[in-house]
Amino acid sequence: MRTILLVDDEQRMLNLIELFLQPLGFKCMKETSGEKAIEKLKNEKINLVLLDVMMPETNGWEVCEKIREFSNVPIIMLTARSDKLDLVKGLNTGADDYITKPFDENELVARVNAILRRLDEDKSEEETYLRGFEVRKRNVFIAIRGFDRTTHLKRVLYYRSINFSP
Repeated sequence: MRTILLVDDEQRMLNLIELFLQPLGFKCMKETSGEKAIEKLKNEKINLVLLDVMMPETNGWEVCEKIREFSNVPIIMLTARSDKLDLVKGLNTGADDYITKPFDENELVARVNAILRRLDEDKSEEETYLRGFEVRKRNVFIAIRGFDRTTHLKRVLYYRSINFSP
């Protein structure tokens, strides 16, 4: 189950977003302040953050910058501010996407799914080691402890080049 941290100073908005996402199998954690959200993010496994821009005390841009100091969790900013400069500012502070309020439920869900899909693709690209094999998405390399692959590769390529027959 994917966990989404919802951050908005309006409880009604948090409840509405949860109403959209929970039936689709997302676990929603709600916070009404940026500082509490940062603490929760440090202590919980969160897959995505939906972050309001206009909040008292610490605004969403500041929260986004603070999150980026310690985490690469995907962030979608939700805001009533529709000016292009605000959108650019949000993306430049580290947000992955930006949705203006009022928003369509289907658009929100589609954007959440798109970001989580990319996150899954990135994870599949990471290297995995299994019984001496280094496995990547499209390549498999043999990794033997104490064996220099680079030197061996040069020897193999040299041998193949002098014994090449078309």
